[in-house]
Amino acid sequence: MKQIALASVLATAALSAIEAKAQDTLSSWDRYTSFLLSSCILDDLGLRSKMMAGMQAEYGAGMTEREDRDGMDFHDHPNGTTLELSASDEEVYCRVTIPSDVLDADGIEKLQADLDEQLGYKTPDDPIETLKNAAGTTWSYDGTKNNRMTVVFSIQEDNSLLIESNSRIAD
Repeated sequence: MKQIALASVLATAALSAIEAKAQDTLSSWDRYTSFLLSSCILDDLGLRSKMMAGMQAEYGAGMTEREDRDGMDFHDHPNGTTLELSASDEEVYCRVTIPSDVLDADGIEKLQADLDEQLGYKTPDDPIETLKNAAGTTWSYDGTKNNRMTVVFSIQEDNSLLIESNSRIAD
């Protein structure tokens, strides 16, 4: 009986440590940059890329899969960040929502600037098309798999962030 009780206490402690660690995985703009580049901004096509991104979100960022419906996977992070992924042979779509209380204004500005810089490295030979307006920033560039990449960064009315990425077969 004492062994069972001890095992229960140890399991509870281990699980709460995992929860605390998961909460910390997406706690700063630079961690979001890494997360977005590995789990959302996917220079690929097909179901395999969606599955790999979902695994990266779970194991790398501490997210849990909430639902899988009609080809769309829904993942949640303890801090309220959500990830939605869908894929086909012609397209991979990702949508990340970051709650307004996760990053301050400086963090939002740094995340946007870092994404601008990191996406620029993905197209060293071809220019990246950047459109900045009141709604946010849109980056478009040719991917490496005969695909066209579009990434949209926008601040919503409630001050949450919305990052959408789409990889489609190039026309």
